[in-house]
Amino acid sequence: MFDPSWRTIRVPVHMVETIKEYKKAQHELNQELDRLPTREEMAKRLDILLEKVVVIESTMAGSDPPWDGSTTYPELERALEKFKDQADSSQDPEHIPKKGD
Repeated sequence: MFDPSWRTIRVPVHMVETIKEYKKAQHELNQELDRLPTREEMAKRLDILLEKVVVIESTMAGSDPPWDGSTTYPELERALEKFKDQADSSQDPEHIPKKGD
């Protein structure tokens, strides 16, 4: 029996490449840190915004990102502020090398 709610969704080629790069960086950080990296660490390694990490992970999971651009989520906002503060700070307690370092 055919169920129309189960449709195949094609992931754009550029996202396929981004996901490959994400998985490679995740594996490298996993090896370096001896644990799964946080979203903030992934954003720093890939030199991308935290929002893009959420979009990549959502695409990998086959779901939509958890916001529509106009809705605010306190947890995401706090994480973004923390990331911005760390990036702006002259003190970096834990050096996470960016891609190419």
